[in-house]
Amino acid sequence: MFYIDPDICIDCGACEAVCPVEAIYMEDEVPDNENEYIALNHKFFEEK
Repeated sequence: MFYIDPDICIDCGACEAVCPVEAIYMEDEVPDNENEYIALNHKFFEEK
């Protein structure tokens, strides 16, 4: 799983456009069945 630091991300969408497996979404466009990953991503950086 790839993690994106929410404190560093500037929401430009550049990573979304170049992801070879189309697995990166802008937070407000994450499919409903993948919403759990938003919290996991935030938690990953809280623990660092």
